[in-house]
Amino acid sequence: MSNYDYDELQYQAEDLAEKIIKRYKSYGVYINIKNKNIYLRNDCFIYKTKILCGTRKNDIEKYAEDVRMSLKLPVLRIMEQNIFILIIVSKASVSNKNFLQILKCPEFESFKANRANIIPHIVGIDAIGKPVITDLVKYPHILVSGTTGSGKTTGLKNILLSILCNCPPNKVKLLICDKANEFDQFSDVPHLSAPIITDSKIFLNIMLKLKAELDNRLSIKNTEEFSHFPTIVCVADEFLSFLSEIGNKKMMNLAAETISAILRRGRHVKIHMVLAAHNPTQKNMLIDLSDIQSRMAFQCAKYNNSITILGESGAEKLKGNGDMLFRSSSNAQLQHIQGLFISEKTINKALTNIRINYKNRPPKDIERYNLFNKKYCFLTNTQDLTTQRTSVKFTNIVASNTNNEIDDQLFANIIIWALNKNHISCNMICDTFHIGWKRATGFIDKLHKLQITGDIYAKLPRTVLPVCLEDLSSETINFLNAHGKTIKTINQALTCKGGIKA
Repeated sequence: MSNYDYDELQYQAEDLAEKIIKRYKSYGVYINIKNKNIYLRNDCFIYKTKILCGTRKNDIEKYAEDVRMSLKLPVLRIMEQNIFILIIVSKASVSNKNFLQILKCPEFESFKANRANIIPHIVGIDAIGKPVITDLVKYPHILVSGTTGSGKTTGLKNILLSILCNCPPNKVKLLICDKANEFDQFSDVPHLSAPIITDSKIFLNIMLKLKAELDNRLSIKNTEEFSHFPTIVCVADEFLSFLSEIGNKKMMNLAAETISAILRRGRHVKIHMVLAAHNPTQKNMLIDLSDIQSRMAFQCAKYNNSITILGESGAEKLKGNGDMLFRSSSNAQLQHIQGLFISEKTINKALTNIRINYKNRPPKDIERYNLFNKKYCFLTNTQDLTTQRTSVKFTNIVASNTNNEIDDQLFANIIIWALNKNHISCNMICDTFHIGWKRATGFIDKLHKLQITGDIYAKLPRTVLPVCLEDLSSETINFLNAHGKTIKTINQALTCKGGIKA
């Protein structure tokens, strides 16, 4: 830049400073900007100002958007720096920056070149138009929040694309939990270790398997062997919806405790969680947030949502469309960042290139883990998921109140006893098995769910429905077999109803 060009820019910056001071003054806000406190950075003017007497810091932020619109400025942002307030004016809207352009920019190449074993994450563009690039490994977990239209889903896709474009499948494995089918286009990328999870009960099972993988990795003492394990990144959008729809309260608490355990120790064994929620509050947040040090807050609906996600207000004042407040574990200060918009066309183009890139690679470069393998714990096909779903569903009916083997064995005995009767009641169960009324009620409800007893009518005993082996579900038969009840025993109970042999 020639001296003439620099002087011209300096003159423009000083002229704009006077206009900003006058415009703020019209709102009753008094600031002072000295010429020595005007800086030129890239396409931005940065004004360092002190707050004068009678002016509050919040007033500068409150009227910033009005000043921007009245002066027809593309971007005007307010940042704090010690005792000063920075007013940053950009000539061009930072939202015009392109994700693919940043992948090729010198800053990104320099970031990757100076670090080893990283997972780059292109967060967005800061107030002066500089790309914000971080290492997802350093987070090590992140909580994302935002209302509809705030840019939350695009922010999650940004994280996924950052991983897919920079990390090979044998180094990073992905799990995607998607309640609203927003990530279907990622369904066949080579990094996936399981089909995209949309069912709440499968979500619980996946979390339990991930916890098993965590325990397995913690037990490995050989550093060389552990170095061959890939990093696992689990992206769960609307994870609170998954938790609330699992079923009864005990199953929900089990899922929440499992996630909290992964958050607590996952960073030691290359397991990272990206959790997103629509409008989190202290009341519906079931997990321990103290282990999630990195936060990404898009526009929130209420003040309480901002307090939950950031620990302070501010997110409720964001403008939407990718406008965010970001805090990472390496930088405790909040950063005001414009997220990058990624069109569906750009995403599909990038994913197509990724699939083509790994299509002809050696198998070891795209090897997938097997969730039921002792050494590794990852799902590989939909059939495994279906098996797990059936298992969770039956467990939810048969042993929803307890996982105690004694209760399971008692319930198996009650089923055989019931099959030998025409009618049963809670009183009969209490007298026969010497248990309390509350437990007996729980068992008879389970029998009804398994379609062994009919509906209750007035206060009469319930009718036992099965009359032959074919009337029992395969899940019930498998449960009885697992607890020592053979097919012969079941048939004997069915053929001796009421104590009379058929």
